[in-house]
Amino acid sequence: MGIFSTWVLWEDAGAAFERILAKNRHYPFDQWDEDHYTFSVRYFRFYVSLVVMALSIGVFALWLLLENMSQYVIYPAAMILISGVIAFMYKNKREYTLNLITKQYTFTENASNATVGHLHNIYVRLRMRKGSSGYPHYFLVLNGYGMDTVNLTSTSKDISVMRNLGKELAANLRINYFDERNVSRFHVVRHPRPLPGVGGAYQTVDVELEALPEEARSAAGTVAVAPSQSNRSNSNSE
Repeated sequence: MGIFSTWVLWEDAGAAFERILAKNRHYPFDQWDEDHYTFSVRYFRFYVSLVVMALSIGVFALWLLLENMSQYVIYPAAMILISGVIAFMYKNKREYTLNLITKQYTFTENASNATVGHLHNIYVRLRMRKGSSGYPHYFLVLNGYGMDTVNLTSTSKDISVMRNLGKELAANLRINYFDERNVSRFHVVRHPRPLPGVGGAYQTVDVELEALPEEARSAAGTVAVAPSQSNRSNSNSE
């Protein structure tokens, strides 16, 4: 799910996101107070379905006015039905909150469907996909267990710039940052997973593995593995 209003197509993703962070260092969140952040967003496909439904209704009405009914009238009728169902499915805004006091995040689709998790399960991550030229392009996402992925940027070829911006945003939000590779010295783990057998308690640390000596990196490797992709079906880019 992308936040399209923040993207400028002709501007480099790194420069665009740097400008965004200068205006709101906690983007895409708004800050309630020092320890609480929130934002809400609606799927872009909701607006697309409304446009398609309006156009289909117009075509269907024109057919009726011209009294030129044919077997093809089933197509605008079907599009009205399909787009209406899609608009209904995605009518609710998705709401995200961070509570740094309780060390929890929440993701809410509607009044009856909400996910509450610990901060070690939400993170900023650098992702990669190959463009039409075959070269890698990098972008940043906000992701976590039981929540929809939010695409934070468009793509850039400059991995160093995107990595540094991802680290900066994660530091501002005080959550984990994970690099493109699952095992990487560039991960920044502030909230490790709770250790088994200690009552679910966990210790907050701020470790950037590239800054550690070589022997310490292997010791920290148990917390320096990026989580797998969100298991939600709606976690794709739009």
